[in-house]
Amino acid sequence: MAMAGPLPNERDRVEFSLMSREKSEAASESIQAMGSGFVSLSMALATDTSKHIWATSAAASALASSQSLTQWIECQAALLKIAAASPANPLQLANSTARLVQESLAPIHDRATANAKRLGVL
Repeated sequence: MAMAGPLPNERDRVEFSLMSREKSEAASESIQAMGSGFVSLSMALATDTSKHIWATSAAASALASSQSLTQWIECQAALLKIAAASPANPLQLANSTARLVQESLAPIHDRATANAKRLGVL
């Protein structure tokens, strides 16, 4: 745009229009990808959390109703195993979020790369 100067020719105006439309389309696709990604991530997190809550409740009930020391130890081990497998793993959530951001930015990256190739920059 800077090279075209204050009075761009027809070819430059067509290119500017194309770039503008592509930027709008890429932003729209990016927002859609981010929205659907957050919905999917939220649903997966909610599902994992509810499964964990039910499993924890069942294990705690089994522990509370233990009839012997052996049964109590087995139930305690099962409860600890459930606690260790918590779905609120921060690393897993960070990885999922990073992947979501990468997927959301893909339309913008693809358009920018295509523009650079078309304009002979790459």
